[in-house]
Amino acid sequence: MHLGAGQKMGRSLIPSRAQSRETGSKPCPASAPTVSLPRLTLLVGLVLAVAVAIGGCSSDAGEEANLPKPSSETLDELRTVHFPVYWLGTSFRSLALSGAEYSEPDAHLGYGASTCSPGSGCTPYPIEISSYEDHPRPFLPPAGRNRLCVGRVQGAVSMRDCRNDRWVELYTGPYRLSIRSSGVPDLTAMDVARRLRAINAKHLVETDELPSLERQLPQPEPIACLPLRFLTPWWVKLVRKEFGPNPRCNPPED
Repeated sequence: MHLGAGQKMGRSLIPSRAQSRETGSKPCPASAPTVSLPRLTLLVGLVLAVAVAIGGCSSDAGEEANLPKPSSETLDELRTVHFPVYWLGTSFRSLALSGAEYSEPDAHLGYGASTCSPGSGCTPYPIEISSYEDHPRPFLPPAGRNRLCVGRVQGAVSMRDCRNDRWVELYTGPYRLSIRSSGVPDLTAMDVARRLRAINAKHLVETDELPSLERQLPQPEPIACLPLRFLTPWWVKLVRKEFGPNPRCNPPED
């Protein structure tokens, strides 16, 4: 048994109230409870373990070096995918590539760490890039007519909701990309799009007629006829303008 300060086996060194009345002395105040060194060490260890477990999902820049990295086998697999997979290299703006997944017909890459909280799960990576083998079917507009912003990134067509600069979709060749930049205050999705390059370079356009940047994101091919059937006229007209007419459609397009 461990003895606290002021105690001795068999008899207390602190006088009782009865003893105090007999001797006329005042009782000593009770000593504060003490914690032995081994127990204190154990408590400190438990607190540190809980802090590390909770902080495992934090996105502090100092913890970037400890983030899980995609294996070399995963990156090698992405380099052999039969459609272009876009990325920002192994790191971008001090955010390390920490997530990579390929599941046909799409590939997803994430930069930085997601933040977690009890009961609500984990947020997306600060930067997410998804590459898709084909356009969506049906080919619906990503936003309403009065909220749709259309532009160009390199040679690709960009489309996004004008109210949200943290998300954009790109259309290049027969492929589609989706980009989200939610965790870097001064970085929009369009900023990310301008820095993209294909990890599997064999899919780049091999021609000297295009600037080097547009070889990374060439202009889109015309959309197939079926995905545009029965859609609103303003959207079909805009797609034909941006992607070019499809001569294989029947009846011929305007």
